[in-house]
Amino acid sequence: MKKTGKLLLAGWLAGLLSGCLSVDYVGQKLPALPENESVAFYDEATPVPPDTYHSIGRGLLECNGSTPSGEIKTALIDKARAVGANAVQVVEFKRTKVGAMAVPQDNTAGGPVSMIDAVSDQRVGGGGVYIDTFGNPVAYDTQMEDIYEITVKALFLVKLDRYDEVMAEWKEAQAKFLEMQSQALEEARQKQQ
Repeated sequence: MKKTGKLLLAGWLAGLLSGCLSVDYVGQKLPALPENESVAFYDEATPVPPDTYHSIGRGLLECNGSTPSGEIKTALIDKARAVGANAVQVVEFKRTKVGAMAVPQDNTAGGPVSMIDAVSDQRVGGGGVYIDTFGNPVAYDTQMEDIYEITVKALFLVKLDRYDEVMAEWKEAQAKFLEMQSQALEEARQKQQ
């Protein structure tokens, strides 16, 4: 019961506080990278090599404190691939206490109570009551557990040669567009005369 209650409570908390990880991104968007192309990941332990990348944007990811670091890394890499970045550089990783939550404790078994089993928070003398597997009401006390939030700030980087290539293509497309627009304006003026 003790271990099962902890697992159910952890699952309930994870489901309540988490969800699909998303990265709020601000910056340029280049053509997305194919799935088979790797995205480099840089943090304090692995610094970005100098003169290799150009920053195209920044991202912010916020999630609950129990989110595994692997899921955070995957979300950042997936966003980088989607915006066409070749690398992600984590510039800030912060875990902050945002509150606390009362977790029911089983007085008889000494462990946490499954939130599914908790049926009432009204008991004379404080605490609550839950129904055990035999249908009997059992009193429980609560213990305060801290709740944390993780905030990750990251830069999204593109290899210098790729950035130069994409920018050259963009400038060429922009010049063609301006030329077409100029021609259309000239044709419109001639029709008015």
